[in-house]
Amino acid sequence: MIEAKIPTIQFVMPSASPDPIKQIVINAQGIIRDRTKSGKDVNYNDFEKYSEKYREKKMKSRTSRGVQNVDLRDTATMMRSLDKKEGIRGIYGGYEIYIIDDNRKMIGWIHNEGVGKMPKREWMGLNDADVTMLEQKYIGKREFIK
Repeated sequence: MIEAKIPTIQFVMPSASPDPIKQIVINAQGIIRDRTKSGKDVNYNDFEKYSEKYREKKMKSRTSRGVQNVDLRDTATMMRSLDKKEGIRGIYGGYEIYIIDDNRKMIGWIHNEGVGKMPKREWMGLNDADVTMLEQKYIGKREFIK
């Protein structure tokens, strides 16, 4: 079962050993970080652009990076807070990807869901192609329980 949501993504494969699942989780974290850094959402579409007011504010505060690419990495704290842990509701071989920092977790949720005036920028999750690639690479013909 893979549940893509804030604050966690859950990976459970009861019939598999935990080693392939751990490798899947490590690679899933990389997919999420790299895709978000490149300004893409879960489906590899560009994130909605920053508002003009926010872009102007960022132009004054950023020195090393431009503001054209929406990458949700203002301070990179949210991406650094992305972690994994073994054990989901007592299920052997299960892992979660989650955001450690509660403040960043809330910010991640706001971006992911598009709360208030924030446009929806769905970043925390994997699409079907990501799941299939990870499945084939680490488990072979087995299927994730959905």
